[in-house]
Amino acid sequence: MKRVQQLSKWFIGLMILAVLAGSTWQSWRWWTWAIAPIAPVSASEKLVTLNIPQGTTAQEIGKDLQALGLIRSTNAWDLWARWLALKQPDGGFKAGTYEIAPTESLQAIAAKIWT
Repeated sequence: MKRVQQLSKWFIGLMILAVLAGSTWQSWRWWTWAIAPIAPVSASEKLVTLNIPQGTTAQEIGKDLQALGLIRSTNAWDLWARWLALKQPDGGFKAGTYEIAPTESLQAIAAKIWT
């Protein structure tokens, strides 16, 4: 009976570890997909113009970028914007007109608009 209890504890522990590992793997796969450029690097550099008026929020910028076909996920954009705000609390997305290529990654686009 004691041996069965030990085995069942090991089994439960292994199952929890497997679920955590699987969740981590899937999260990483989603993140690498979400931040990848829309177009392959070998594609022609057809620039898209993005106009950001003064006072536009990061979430609105993400929606505009997704609508223009420049990013895959507004959720990934929001996460990255929050990360930038934590790393550089004095910075922020700047208003202006930007030329962005679909071959640019989410991080590259964010850096362009941030600086």
